[in-house]
Amino acid sequence: MAAQLKRHPGGKITAPNKIHYANGDITLTFSEPAKKGAMSAMSFMGCPDGSVCLWTQPNFQSGTLKLQTNSEWCPSDGTGMGRALDLNDYGLYGNVRSVDSENGYTAVGWWYAFGWSNVQWTLHPYSDLASVSANHIDHIDICP
Repeated sequence: MAAQLKRHPGGKITAPNKIHYANGDITLTFSEPAKKGAMSAMSFMGCPDGSVCLWTQPNFQSGTLKLQTNSEWCPSDGTGMGRALDLNDYGLYGNVRSVDSENGYTAVGWWYAFGWSNVQWTLHPYSDLASVSANHIDHIDICP
């Protein structure tokens, strides 16, 4: 957690395993891997209503970093944050492996490499992607 606060200052530790960034309404949850045969609260999705959540492991696994936001990150129409959600700020560049949308927004994962950028995947409202390619995913648009 200290590395995250150094990488992107301004977060507040709100629990032993959580950092919240008020600007952008971002919550990062760091979880330990579940013991073999055990269930954990984060072992299946665990994305609250109204949120979009990103995980660093496929299939919404525990032992992962979960980013949760209730805000719009929509650069095209100037609503919400007025910009894309930059994954570099949260140590997630190239590390998003599963995504869940529990709101009416569309989320789009963009890759960036060697000066090129394009859509990697599109997540429709109230849907999930259990295993996405993490290759060079740089930012996420979350738009109504």
